[in-house]
Amino acid sequence: FIEKMGEKLATSFRVTSVHPKAKFLCDLLSSEDWTIKLLEIVRQLLPTHEYSELHTTSTLSIPVKQWKFFPNNLLFELPFSKSELKENFCVFHKFSQQCSDAGLITRQEVASTIPVLLLSVKPGMKVLDMCASPGSKTSQLLEECLKDSLQCELTTEAAQNALVVANDIDPLRACILTHQLQRFNSAAWLVLNTDGQNLPNLYRKNSISKVNYDTRYKFDRVLCDVPCSSDGAVRKIPSKWKHWGSFDAFRLHSLQIKLLTKALKLVTPGGLVCYSTCSLNPIEDEAVVQSVLRAHSDSIQLLDVHRLLPEFKFRPGLNQWRLLVETADKKDFVEYSNYHKVPKWLLKDIKESMLCLDAKILDELQIERCGRILPHDQDTGGFFVALFRKVSEFSHSTNLSLIHISEPTRPLYISYAVFCLKKKKKKIKKKKK
Repeated sequence: FIEKMGEKLATSFRVTSVHPKAKFLCDLLSSEDWTIKLLEIVRQLLPTHEYSELHTTSTLSIPVKQWKFFPNNLLFELPFSKSELKENFCVFHKFSQQCSDAGLITRQEVASTIPVLLLSVKPGMKVLDMCASPGSKTSQLLEECLKDSLQCELTTEAAQNALVVANDIDPLRACILTHQLQRFNSAAWLVLNTDGQNLPNLYRKNSISKVNYDTRYKFDRVLCDVPCSSDGAVRKIPSKWKHWGSFDAFRLHSLQIKLLTKALKLVTPGGLVCYSTCSLNPIEDEAVVQSVLRAHSDSIQLLDVHRLLPEFKFRPGLNQWRLLVETADKKDFVEYSNYHKVPKWLLKDIKESMLCLDAKILDELQIERCGRILPHDQDTGGFFVALFRKVSEFSHSTNLSLIHISEPTRPLYISYAVFCLKKKKKKIKKKKK
């Protein structure tokens, strides 16, 4: 495990299935002499002097891996990190940038594709991505919603009903998200810029009853990929080693519970919510799941991710973990097994919900149904996923501000969202000046 965490992560990318050139690119990458064919394509596109520079610094024999668990084998991997790809195979680096700008591929880590696959999104569904930026998972969701419909120029019922709402709390990241989604020739998406834990309820226009306020716009699927300490992403972001601390997870734990709870409130009964992090810390993973399961045990059900993707290797969720707090000199850890023994000065960061429950209770909650993705199992990044089905509405609800959505949702709302984001971006720049 430690040895693999010290290695750089290979470059992986997903081919957009609804793009008209998807089959051409897949056939190219599947051929044994794909590098030679690629050089020929690039030669026709670039001026002679630029091509000569690229050609002399490129390696002609590059193995490419297709991940079999991914539908239609559209997920590819090259044996180079991002920096190595630019140095050793600059032809493909330049080619991939152009493909990405055209919406033909999306650069995405292998483990990062798992949450969307677990949600089993069908064409025409209404989907929410609560913490969406930079947008690789959001584009994957939109692709699933519009599958087999973009080619029909939005004339099918599925294309007309599909909607992906993508939210991010940061205005600049929301702008990046907007740019990512604009690659799709579709109006079936909407970008919001607000705090996910306080995401307002959505209502269809003229559908609010003065007597019953539970006529909310519900989503069929919700992706809750929460902010985390990202210790599982060390292979992609090596600097995490230097700045890691146990308090990173402690300070995010409560926010993660609130985000997951909000996601479960916004999904329709029978719908699915996928909770995911790129962290392997149980404080951000199993501790969050156990807290939400105990609070809403009558309304939600934890599903077994191992059965849904048998071709991909998951480790079961932990039913034992320790609450460790690093000392002031950061050379050792202190363990707390009893919340009442936690010093007062730590109570601001340490919550009782972080402690591991009794093994019998965790067995009843079936916490092993969660999935842990360890780097040394399949040469990926570290990741955690938990899949919930909402059985019934929660017994209590809170009054939230309203956003009206008329039927159908079309570019007017999207343009307005983009306008708001650009306006906020200008205000931020003025403040910095």
